[in-house]
Amino acid sequence: VDKASGKIICLFATDKGLFGSTPTDPIRIRMCTSMDHGVTWSAPVDLTDQLYGAGCSNPVTKNWYAAWVASGAAHQLRSGRIVAAVGVRQTSANQIDNFMIYSDDAGVTWQPSTGIAEQSGDEAKIVELNNGNLLMSIRNPGVRRMNTSTDKGLTWGTAYNQTDLIEPNCDGDIIRYTSTLDGYDKNRLLHTIPSNSSSRKNVSVLISYDEGATWTVNKTIYPGASAYSSITVLPDGTLGMFYENGEYETYQMYFVRFSLQQSTIRLLLLQ
Repeated sequence: VDKASGKIICLFATDKGLFGSTPTDPIRIRMCTSMDHGVTWSAPVDLTDQLYGAGCSNPVTKNWYAAWVASGAAHQLRSGRIVAAVGVRQTSANQIDNFMIYSDDAGVTWQPSTGIAEQSGDEAKIVELNNGNLLMSIRNPGVRRMNTSTDKGLTWGTAYNQTDLIEPNCDGDIIRYTSTLDGYDKNRLLHTIPSNSSSRKNVSVLISYDEGATWTVNKTIYPGASAYSSITVLPDGTLGMFYENGEYETYQMYFVRFSLQQSTIRLLLLQ
């Protein structure tokens, strides 16, 4: 959501499959927007030629075979820039690498960043740190992979294992909850993942008080089978989390609303 206008921006992939995409016939990245809280949506706008493939003027990304925006939320920086992680097949091989796209005009136009954040990763998320650096959290077997950018995502450092973020190679989310820059007494980043090294279960919210260096608090949302998740801060300061719950044979979508102080969390099944 663009903070200045309230516009909701939805980015999604269409047409070709991941491994059927080529520079001349690529997965299309499209965008719809809503100005009425999601009641109505604009017609899809094709962003592909701005970002990658044979129709793109960027000398690097025009040769990419496939790109798609990672599932979950994008992130808006304090400057207004909107950033989103993308998974990329740079060649005809099946390896997926992590890059970033960004917009400086509330989603009207988009540009690709050609700095690679991680090779052979997937479904990454990005959050801005208090010092202005960007932190990317990347899906990976066993533990999350992390990387930092000091130039708003144009280039990235060396990726590393975040050993206190255990996960079974599954999508998750990372957001800013509070910042001392906004008058709060503590800095808090939140991360949602299935907190298990091998199985998709025990979806949890983890808290970092030191800008992602360590994650010292782990709050279980649902201990059973559970997978993808997304989290947001609601207007009253509580948290809303949308996640896949595998209590039955197939995943169902659950929404939970809670505060970090609650000892129990009530689940709401979305019909």
